[in-house]
Amino acid sequence: MRRILLNLPLHAIGAAEEGGVRLLVEATEKHLPLASTNDGDYIPQERMDTLFEPFAVSSERGHGPGRRIVYQIVQQLDDEIEVERLPGYTTFKVGIPYGHTA
Repeated sequence: MRRILLNLPLHAIGAAEEGGVRLLVEATEKHLPLASTNDGDYIPQERMDTLFEPFAVSSERGHGPGRRIVYQIVQQLDDEIEVERLPGYTTFKVGIPYGHTA
């Protein structure tokens, strides 16, 4: 879980244009939903298929290994990453089940 909490916002900071990053952590009874939003470049549909591949280039500022790490941990926890892409911002959402430590 520490790796997700570290890599998710670091990825957002690296992708942000004007430093516009927001991290939302909200506990429920069974999950710890996390949402990381940045104001970086819009992710086109053609990049979505490889977004979580190792060293998938998403911008000139980075190659996405942190995103891959988060993806692998979330998969091991039997959960999913949701990506919301709109002009002006991108949000990565994950839900971590309680009782797991990663």
